Amino acid sequence: MEAKSRISRSRTGLTLHIPEELARNWGVEEGSVVEITSSGSALVLRKQPSELGKLLKRITPENLHGEQSAGPRQGKEE
Repeated sequence: MEAKSRISRSRTGLTLHIPEELARNWGVEEGSVVEITSSGSALVLRKQPSELGKLLKRITPENLHGEQSAGPRQGKEE
């Protein structure tokens, strides 16, 4: 998908509006972290994995443990 956008001024710098459909297709939303680099006359945006995503990628069969007992039932658990 290709789109055009305008750059506007914000309190701390410049803001680039990402059209909703492009953001949805890219998998970003308000609050997503992106890395911005320049390459010649182009800006390159790369979405950064969430903290949860980073943590989940570190799970391996070697460090994955089985179920842990929390002791006898204390309430109405099933």
